[in-house]
Order: sequence, then C-alpha cells, then structure tokens
Amino acid sequence: MKALFLGLFFFLPALAFAQNYYDSTATKQKVVFVTLRDGTSLRGQILPSSGNQVRLKTENLGEVTLEMTQIAEIREADGFTRNGRFYGRNPFYISYFASPAASTLRRGEGVYQNTYVFMNSVNFGVTDHLTMGGGFLLIPGTGTTKNFFVTPKVCLNPNGRVRVGIGTLLGVFFVRNYTGFGNQRENRTEVGGIAYGNVTFGDQEKNGTIGLGWGYGNGEIGRQPVVSASYMARAGRKVAFITDNFMITAAGETVGLVSAGLRIFGERIGGDIAIYTPIGGDLGRLFILPFASLKVKFGREKNGLSD
Repeated sequence: MKALFLGLFFFLPALAFAQNYYDSTATKQKVVFVTLRDGTSLRGQILPSSGNQVRLKTENLGEVTLEMTQIAEIREADGFTRNGRFYGRNPFYISYFASPAASTLRRGEGVYQNTYVFMNSVNFGVTDHLTMGGGFLLIPGTGTTKNFFVTPKVCLNPNGRVRVGIGTLLGVFFVRNYTGFGNQRENRTEVGGIAYGNVTFGDQEKNGTIGLGWGYGNGEIGRQPVVSASYMARAGRKVAFITDNFMITAAGETVGLVSAGLRIFGERIGGDIAIYTPIGGDLGRLFILPFASLKVKFGREKNGLSD
C-alpha cells in the first residue's frame, strides 16, 4: 500500500503537467517542408504568392521568397503548433514501455527497439491497419541459447479518436539442458505467449489505453486475464510522460505493477527511461525496477522534429 501511495504522489503531478502542456496552446496549422534542388530543407507556412514564386514563413528565417525553379518538393508536415513553434508528431506512438497501444504504424513506417541491451525487436507497418513485428532475446548464463518472438497487431480504425486493437506476442524458445555426469544434453522447444485486445482513446500526443491479455502455452490458455492501463501525454517539444501499469490475479491473489517515466525523442531516434514498482500480494517492502530502451525510426517521411 505504501508503494501505491508513493506511486500516486509522483504520477499525478506529472500527469497534470503533461495534460496542461499539450492542451493549453496546441493548435493544428498547415505546415510544409520545402526541399530545394540543392538539398536545402525549409519548414514553414505558405503565404499568399503570385507568379512563379512561393512565399514561406519560417521560424528562424522569417519570410522567405523562393522561385519555383529552385524547389524540388513541397510536402505537408505532420504535427501541431504551440506558441508559434512547430512540434512534429511523436514518432513512437504504437506502444508505452512494455504494453502496446491499439494504434498501428502507418504503411511504410518502421521502428527498431532495443530493451535492456539483450532484447531486440523491429515493427513495420505493412498497411495502415496491420503492423508486423518480431525480434529475439539473449539471456546470458541460462540454458536457453536461442529464442525469438513475433508480435502481429491489427487496428480496426487507425485514424479514429477511439481505436480498437487485437494482437499477440508469440515466443518460441529453444532450451538446452545438461543432465547427469556425462554432460548429456536434453533439447526441447517451448512455445507460448499472450493474446490481447485493447482500446486506445486520444491521439498520438495524448492517449490512454485499457487492455486485457490471456497467456497461453503447452496447449493451455490462462483463465485469468492480465489487465493493463496506460497513459501517455506530450510534456515538451521532445519529451512525453508515460505511465504503464498491469494487474494480474492468480491463485486468489492480485498483484499489480505500476510505472512512471519519460520518452525522449528526436526526429528518428528516441529512448525510454522509467521505473516500475510492484504492489499488492505479500510484498513487505518497496522494490524499484529500472527500465530503459532505445528506439530508431526508419522508412516513410521525416516528421519535422530537427533543429
């Protein structure tokens, strides 16, 4: 119970700040990227123009007039404006720390993630509705020498304010055990994972997700679901506050895992830093579990977070 109160003490002020930060002055404005033939890239709002010229209002250079012959490409930037400054959209929006959101990647987008150094995964948007993922996990000092997992996810309405997702995390583990004095080897393959459904409310910058997941393996399916409740809100130009929480009931006992932390991101590279703490059960003391991951976006167009 002390852990729960401690978590609320830290979570709620950060949550209130993040909500106010994004809601206070964030507005949607049409901002474009203009790429010149010499490779220069400019970002700003197009002003009324005439003839073969384009007038662009930029943040750093003010108004710039360009000849059409100088321009190689004009494309719309995805994001919002706050206090006159453009904020590119959060490029890492399909998951929290450990749990997934219902959202899927846009077609052609991809994200590589490394967690705790030993876990590597890649997700790719096959379509706007389907994201395919997979990866592998190395566990030093154990009998498990090879293991991998796949994480397909489908979103029924990826552009809605309320999104519904279904997916699974399926793991395949190749286990090698040494038995007896003759170093005899016993090899076996184990398959298991968790199937889930979830609902995400909000947009890429501020959203919450509630999910239910059922574990399966060895031909059996868990009777009690894992319940997840997560929230993410933009707290700065390149930072978001996240809380990612779980509750599971087994053998008549309910145990929770609550977290709080930050996602720091640029145009293509980002990372998570957080702490988890278990609550409930027979825990007599406070445990703090650190969490860290690195993310790299690839594919599709840039989102305008540089400079």
